[in-house]
Amino acid sequence: MKIDLIHYKRPVVIAEIGCNHKGDMRIAEQMIKNASACGADYVKFQKRNVETFYTQKELNNKYKSPFGKTFREYRKKLELNISQINLIIDQCKKHNIKPLFSVLDIESFNIIKKYNFDYIKLPSTISKDKKFFDYVSKNFKRKKIIISSGMENKRYFDFIIKKFSKFKEVIILHCISSYPTFLNDINIGVIRYLSNISTKFKYVTPGFSSHDLIDEASMMAVSSGAKMIEKHVKFGQSDWAHFNDTAIDIETDFVEFVKKIRRAELIYGDEKKKILKSEHHKYTQRKS
Repeated sequence: MKIDLIHYKRPVVIAEIGCNHKGDMRIAEQMIKNASACGADYVKFQKRNVETFYTQKELNNKYKSPFGKTFREYRKKLELNISQINLIIDQCKKHNIKPLFSVLDIESFNIIKKYNFDYIKLPSTISKDKKFFDYVSKNFKRKKIIISSGMENKRYFDFIIKKFSKFKEVIILHCISSYPTFLNDINIGVIRYLSNISTKFKYVTPGFSSHDLIDEASMMAVSSGAKMIEKHVKFGQSDWAHFNDTAIDIETDFVEFVKKIRRAELIYGDEKKKILKSEHHKYTQRKS
């Protein structure tokens, strides 16, 4: 069943795997299995053309990692090829969870759009690449997109809303691009602002990409109107995990995280005030 967030009340939870598979499909498979078992709706990965996304100088820089001695060797090991993407899709079907991809350049966009996933995501990393945004807005026939807003301000919201005004659904994720995000920087109030915007622009859906270290922020995001919650996950402790200081362990902490999001969903309710069967007065109620 396809998930249409505009008509889907509960917040959708994304397990952001990113590059934390470390180029090892056994790890990717285990993370997909765990994300599904935790109750997440999607697992998300990334796709980029390493040779064009970075400069040759950056790629040739010395970079000590388990995968080689240069930054190129490091990035190449983490980049998914077509056969690996197909394996991820098969594993998602096996474990009843949906795949998502962030795309960081036109070539990657053209590869991923062929899979006809529910959505694609444009991450904060490429928020300044207006030519890329223009290309996606004109060439993505599915017309359903997720966009993160790290390192941007209100003008970015205005830009997105206008640029993708012909789309069926534009999910704007409030996020802060600091890893981890300090408490006084989280600013969940922005989600209420996006929620108010969505009453005017019906194709806009508010969401939250959590880079903080507390569960309460995501729970508050749900109560502020977020319909999508994204959380970075990792498999155990590793110096080479992507956003290691922000990601939570998918075998332990992520289980509780999803439970708390679902609990927040139940507590939030449906905004309709009604008399419940569970209600009763302590004393006999008298009519005046």
